Amino acid sequence: MLIQSPGTDDYIDQWEAFTASAEVSPILGYMFSDAEYQTESAAITNVINQYLPTLSNGACESEEATNAYIDEFVNALEAAGINDVIAGNQEQLDAYLAAK
Repeated sequence: MLIQSPGTDDYIDQWEAFTASAEVSPILGYMFSDAEYQTESAAITNVINQYLPTLSNGACESEEATNAYIDEFVNALEAAGINDVIAGNQEQLDAYLAAK
């Protein structure tokens, strides 16, 4: 195998040692089911679609306006039910971990 700079001759050995020492996350394999949260998920998606373009493009006029817009975004997410979805996700994760 060709090792390009700044790689060293023992790069592969180092990589294999690093990989072998990695810990497997206890939540590996967990997947949240949002079946009970379809209404909230749709509302959250709508909120994100409304606010994200402005935030992504830095289109607010000032730092203060940006902070106010972020506060408005968070409030809209909460009104859409994001805290219920987070709580439901945590419940499912706790059950997944308890079953392991």
